[in-house]
Amino acid sequence: MKIGITGMIGSGKSYLLNYFGEKGFATFSADEVAKQIIHQDQAVKNKLKKVFSELAYVDDAYNVDFVRKVVLKNKYLLSRLNAIVHPAFYQVFDDFVLHHKQPIFVESALMVSTGFYQKLDAIIWVQADRKTIIDRVLKRNTMTQVEIEKVIAIQERQVKQLSKVPHFIFSNNNEIEFKENMLRLHTFLGL
Repeated sequence: MKIGITGMIGSGKSYLLNYFGEKGFATFSADEVAKQIIHQDQAVKNKLKKVFSELAYVDDAYNVDFVRKVVLKNKYLLSRLNAIVHPAFYQVFDDFVLHHKQPIFVESALMVSTGFYQKLDAIIWVQADRKTIIDRVLKRNTMTQVEIEKVIAIQERQVKQLSKVPHFIFSNNNEIEFKENMLRLHTFLGL
C-alpha cells in the first residue's frame, strides 16, 4: 500500500512523514527528491537554465529564491518547472517503490494538482489553521509573509480537487490533535 501525505505548506506533512519513519515504515519525501534532482541532475539543470536563464543557478547552486519569485508571478513558468522536474521525479519514485517494503508513506504538497495521487492507494490530507501555517513557515524558511500567502493561494486549489479523491483529513494544529488523529488514522489505514 502506498499512502500519500499532502496538504499546504507548513501544515505538518513532514512531521507526519517523520512520525511514520520513526515507526519503521518506508518513507519518501517528494520535496527532498525534487531538490536532489534540481541540484544533481545535469539534464534537468540545463533545461531549467534554458527556461529561467542562467540566473536559475548561481555558482552551480540552484537559486531557489529567484525561481520561486518568478513562478509565483507566472503560472506558465510554474507549469514549465513542473514539466521539467516531474519526469525525473516519477522515475525515482517508481524505483523506490520497487525496492522498499510496503506500506510506503509518501509526502508531497503537489499530489492532487499534478495527478501524482493516481500512483497511490490512499491519501492523508494534513491541515492546520492559516495562522499556524504562516507561523511555522516564517520560522523555518526565508519566505516573506506575502510569498507564503501566494503559495497558500496556489495550494488551496488542491482542496477543491481533493473532493474527487478518497482521503483522510488529519488536523495538525497542536500535539493533542495530532495524537487524537493518529488513533483515527491507524483505524482508517488498517495498521
